[in-house]
Amino acid sequence: MTPLILTLCLLRGADTAMTVDLAYRYGGREVNPLLPQNPAAIAGVMAGVTVAQTWALVRLDDDHPRLARFLAWTSIALEGFAVVHNAREYR
Repeated sequence: MTPLILTLCLLRGADTAMTVDLAYRYGGREVNPLLPQNPAAIAGVMAGVTVAQTWALVRLDDDHPRLARFLAWTSIALEGFAVVHNAREYR
């Protein structure tokens, strides 16, 4: 489970860094309606979500490892999509 959590955290970090950079440097907007438009607030919310999700996945892995791995892989796929989307916005 550790490699999945590390992958998720790295992708979330890349997503946060690119989102904040796009907002500060290029005046980009966050398209997720659940996140604020302030880049500093986005970084704070993403950090909090990452900690909460990591904690929940580790706790879930104790009793339901298959479900925890499924949720981790699903989160990795969604976060990977966000990172690819942000990378394309640099063009």
